[in-house]
Amino acid sequence: MIRTTRVICFFVIISVSYPTALLANEGWKLIEDDEGVAVYVRQLEGDSASQFKGVCVVNRPIEIVAAILADIAAYPEWFYKCIEAKKIPKNDSTDLDFIIYMAIKAPWPLLDRDALFHVKTAIDYDSEKITINSVALKEPLVPIQEDYVRITDAEQQWILEKNTAKATRVIFTNRTDAGGSVSSFISGLGSRKSVYHSLINMKEIAHDPKFKKLGRELEYRFKPKTERP
Repeated sequence: MIRTTRVICFFVIISVSYPTALLANEGWKLIEDDEGVAVYVRQLEGDSASQFKGVCVVNRPIEIVAAILADIAAYPEWFYKCIEAKKIPKNDSTDLDFIIYMAIKAPWPLLDRDALFHVKTAIDYDSEKITINSVALKEPLVPIQEDYVRITDAEQQWILEKNTAKATRVIFTNRTDAGGSVSSFISGLGSRKSVYHSLINMKEIAHDPKFKKLGRELEYRFKPKTERP
């Protein structure tokens, strides 16, 4: 498990801190349970944006699920409405602490959205769990484009838990204020769809051989040389 966790340390993504609101378990209400994905919602006092949490089991090993999150450039293939995703180079970036840029397609007649997320990962070796948090940045490290609205108030969290040797329990939590003139209802609807459809898509794309290959390559890279074939 230690070697596998080291691999996951290398390629898992998403954010800067561990917001108490995302880590707490109180107040969740089930609002949808379909195709193996359960979606919950809750409203925190003093916060106009609702939080949504999706829970599912992906029938692939934890290192493969982590590889999906590691392949940032491939986000448009599965992350709901993602147009573009990429790492933003910084001198102080590490494998576990870095910044990503994401652009999201918005429904007409709204302008598309983009955001910068600071990424950080925590590993619980004993429980075989990975917690990945993301917080939107306000700093314009990437210039704001005229045809985009920059999201600066958002928190997302991925939790990966080893369910069996061949299955991973995934929890994706999203609280996003879409910004601009969008109402809290529309923001919430977008967050809910993002949670549900991203997990549905992740379950499907997890069977793409490239993620199995990526997981194996990274696991091999982190194995002690004395244990390599």
